[in-house]
Amino acid sequence: RDMPPATRRWFPLLVVLAALAASVTSLGNRFALDDLPIVLQNGRVHSLSTPWAWLVQTYWPPEHGAALYRPLVIFGFALQWITGQGSPLVFHLVSVLLYAAASLAVFWLARQLLPDGAALIAGLYFAVQPVHVEAVGNVVGQSELIVGLLLALGVGVYVRERGAGAVTVRAGVALTGLYLLALMAKEHALVFPALLVLAELLLVEHAVDLRTRFEKLIPLYLALGTVAISFWTVRTMVTGG
Repeated sequence: RDMPPATRRWFPLLVVLAALAASVTSLGNRFALDDLPIVLQNGRVHSLSTPWAWLVQTYWPPEHGAALYRPLVIFGFALQWITGQGSPLVFHLVSVLLYAAASLAVFWLARQLLPDGAALIAGLYFAVQPVHVEAVGNVVGQSELIVGLLLALGVGVYVRERGAGAVTVRAGVALTGLYLLALMAKEHALVFPALLVLAELLLVEHAVDLRTRFEKLIPLYLALGTVAISFWTVRTMVTGG
């Protein structure tokens, strides 16, 4: 049954409060495990003098193997280091806020598909899921939080656009931009086009046959494919393999 608008207005706030309640205890954490070599002991994130250099540097410092490629996260670490003068509190505060934002994005995605009450349950369930503890509790988990946030937003945009008809040029540009940012945060964002295919098959209702639907989506998938190939080419050049 439809709920009064005054009641539904509180749903996003409830999801955010649940996410904060589930993660706020991490604010007292310090740097641990991979945080040490990637943040605390990594001089490359202690300055903003040459931010463009992160586009041609590996995620792990050379002395620790020079592996992976996540320039957006490294840039974020530098901003947080400068802001808090190296205080772990700033990093953990950012992680908590990213988690709240990701939970809100999941709720918004669910709202495209479900009644408001069911969408609220989905958002709350995501917000209090214990499996997310590691991603929130240590600093390097910000890469996963960023990808989770961006891909939830991306799928939500796609479902909304397809529910209204075709994906507009503006929405296509937004989806492509979200994909690029997510890839620059962590490699597993590569699956985004596959998520959109699944969304088209399982979540979009249209009387038009599948072949016609996918033919109209070819420009979007070509743009996403170009981003993926370009990113992986640069990544291979930077990491050496």
